[in-house]
Parts: sequence; C-alpha cells; structure tokens
Amino acid sequence: MKGTPYQILLVGNFTLDVKEGGNVPGGSVFYSGCAAQALGFDVRIVSAVGPGFPLDEALKQLSCEVSLVEAGETTTFRNVYRGSAREQFLCADGGAIPKDALPAGWGNEDIVLLCPVYSELRSGLEASVRGRLTGASLQGWLRTTRDGGRVVPRVDSEFLAGLDGVDVLFYSEEDVAHHPELGVQFRSAADVVVETRGPGGAAVWLRGSQTHVPGYPVKELDPTGAGDTFAAAFLVHYSVQRDALAAADFACRICSVQVGLCGPLTRDALVGNPVFEEWISQVKARR
Repeated sequence: MKGTPYQILLVGNFTLDVKEGGNVPGGSVFYSGCAAQALGFDVRIVSAVGPGFPLDEALKQLSCEVSLVEAGETTTFRNVYRGSAREQFLCADGGAIPKDALPAGWGNEDIVLLCPVYSELRSGLEASVRGRLTGASLQGWLRTTRDGGRVVPRVDSEFLAGLDGVDVLFYSEEDVAHHPELGVQFRSAADVVVETRGPGGAAVWLRGSQTHVPGYPVKELDPTGAGDTFAAAFLVHYSVQRDALAAADFACRICSVQVGLCGPLTRDALVGNPVFEEWISQVKARR
C-alpha cells in the first residue's frame, strides 16, 4: 500500500568486533540492518547486549528502532583473515535472547530475519516470531568453540525444529564444508534455500531443484558481513518481486559493492549504481 514503508525485523545479538583501533559494533543484525536500510527498508532489531555496548555509535550508521535485553556481557569476536579464509575467535558470549523479548506490536513486519551469531536463539523465540516473509541465517546455530575460543563448525540440525514455517534459509559453503550431510538436510527444510559461495555467487534450491547464480567478483577490502548483506538484500528483493533467482542475482550485485567497503553497506556507496537506482525507485513509490 502506498504510504506504508517497508519494514524488516532482525533478531539476533549485536556484537563487538575486535579491531586494531578498538572494538566496533558488529553482528548479523548490524550488517543486515545497514544493508536493508540502504535498500530503503525501515529496520527494527531485537538483541541482547552487555553493559557499555556503544549503541550510539551503532545508531550513527544504522538508524532503527531497537529493543535491547540486558546481558552479562556483549558477544565479542576477533576475526583473523588469511587471504579469503577467516579464522574467528569468540572472546565473550552474550547469551540467549529470551522468548518474551519481542515488544508488543512487533512481529507483523514485511520481513523477519532470524540471524543469531552464537546460539542466542534457543529460548523458543525463534519458533514464535514470523513475518509476512521470514528468513533465517543458519550460521549462528552452526558454531561452537575449541582451543581458547577458536570458532569451529558445530554439527547440528536439531535447531531446524524451531524454524518450521520459515520461508528462506541461508547458510554458506563454509558452514557445511566438512559436513555435507548437513547441507542435504538444510535443502529440504524450506521452500527456498540459499548456499552462499563468496565471489562464486550462490546456489539456490527451489523446492529441491538447484540453480547456480554467479557472483560479481571485485577487489575485496573487507569481507566481514558479506553473508549478512546478501541475506538482507535477497529478502528485501524477494519480498517485493517473489522471484528467488532474481533476488539472488540482486543480492550478489549488492554484495559486490559491500565487500569493497571498510564496514557495512551504505546508501552513498550505492548511489549511481543502475541496479540500485531501479530498485530504490520501486521502494520510493510505496512511501
């Protein structure tokens, strides 16, 4: 309906990412939220953070409604990149988001994206919140730690029981590289399933039928948050057009811009891009 802005609700924990100059806000809700905002959506976030989380700093980049649950500490990661490979360390675990964390009146958005970073969606909230279109990024359910906090894959699919009714599932080829049997299970868990493959694009399964969507390789400055950007871009496009392959191509194009930035996606980085300009004209027509 014209005059009604598009909305996306993101559920997962903000993080602190350890950088040389100090800790900076991060997490799937942050990177997905920045991407959705750049693409014309209003953003809501439900998250758990610890004392001293720099929310004001996050909101300078991401203007959104936020409902925060107090946790003992904020989930904190340190990322080490060697070429395109990432080694990740968990420095602090912010804990679970409770089932009753959703504010009254929230949950009827155009899109809900469940995007945990480290098992924070295990209270039942993940099974109770659904939008007109609901996606889930599986990465946060597929992590555990060893050897002083080094993040390694977790072999688990039981969490899928809480994702019944989710329309689109996202995971990366890295998530299932050592356990391809998990990918087989994921591909039958929703009508639309997407495996992201970095510069190689994505594989999209539509009711079990696979199609490869090529990427748009560029010189990467910082790949942090690329998968989160992809999920948000896919969902905002799919929510309007309902064409999964077109949505995947759109998301690949948008990701090719984000990985060339140092930080999350911004509207300024997209201005002048023909794909973006065509898209944003459709979104503005609704406002």
